[in-house]
Amino acid sequence: MKSKAQLIGALALVLSSLISAPGALAQHSHAHSTESGWKTGMLRLSKPVWAGDVRLKSRMYHVKHVVEGNRHVIVFRLVPLRAGYKEGSMWEEKEVARLTCRVEPVMKSVSNTKMSLRKKVNGEPVIQEIQIAGEKVKHIFSTNAQQ
Repeated sequence: MKSKAQLIGALALVLSSLISAPGALAQHSHAHSTESGWKTGMLRLSKPVWAGDVRLKSRMYHVKHVVEGNRHVIVFRLVPLRAGYKEGSMWEEKEVARLTCRVEPVMKSVSNTKMSLRKKVNGEPVIQEIQIAGEKVKHIFSTNAQQ
């Protein structure tokens, strides 16, 4: 009898976990008041692309997620590449673009920052979303602001 009660208790626990898991996964999973969880990603562009209304040249950029009030923003900073550069010794120059985005959770983080592109009406590439290495979210940019 005792083992039967333990089995029923364990099954009830598993069942309640399965029922509550989708709701927990769908929740907004980060605090807006702190930047400690946000990473800086490295983005190498081999061709020019549009980030909102700014045309980014074929260069290296740091991309950083910041929260301003209730708005999520991705900041693009130019990273100059000198002869014989090492990634650990790079520094950022000026900010070249700042885009408001919405954040969606993803199942797992990526080891390298990745971006998805789409085509503008005139065929030029525009950044649609970015996932920064080490973060479990993707940053999606409004298509209305990037026509």
